[in-house]
Amino acid sequence: MTDSAEISSLNGDAAIAPERPLKRRRWPWMILVVSLGLIALAGWNAMIWYPVSGALKDEDSVSVVAYRRWLISPTAIVIDVRNVNGSASMADMDRNFFKAAEALKDRQVDTVVLAYRGKAKWLFAGQAFQTIGRERSFQNPVFVMRTMQQDVKTLDGSGAFPALSGGWLGVLGEELDQHKRFHEGWWLNDALGTSAGAAM
Repeated sequence: MTDSAEISSLNGDAAIAPERPLKRRRWPWMILVVSLGLIALAGWNAMIWYPVSGALKDEDSVSVVAYRRWLISPTAIVIDVRNVNGSASMADMDRNFFKAAEALKDRQVDTVVLAYRGKAKWLFAGQAFQTIGRERSFQNPVFVMRTMQQDVKTLDGSGAFPALSGGWLGVLGEELDQHKRFHEGWWLNDALGTSAGAAM
């Protein structure tokens, strides 16, 4: 009788014990969401990268890429110098910069970050960048090269180079000096393996 009661008791406990709910695996859904987010982010940046890449496809002296600032900004872009060969000159970089501006002339750009290998060096006024792009087909590139430093800002947003005044010969000399310091601070000093601090 005791054995029978014990068996009955065990069977009863087994019958009323609640079943454990099966845990749903959430990680496949998380991977899917993250993957879709990365695809959307890539497409968002391709709208900047692709036209610039096409405009610079024949350039072999420097390697420049363009993308959105922080990869998400709608109106701030980065012009990033990734590689420079030994024969590259300031004129080569100017040409790349002007071509990039022309490729993005119809995009809304408030700020352009000029970077070297991912590190921000200067800021450039977005409106001036778009003007360079829209006028590239007819504007004298030497004039643009001489005057564009007035639209360059340091990373805190202050003007990088003072406004110039005086006789045209003296102003021309100062403009050329500013242009050289602009390139030194952006990519030239780093490409040569020297400190860019003096240009900043």
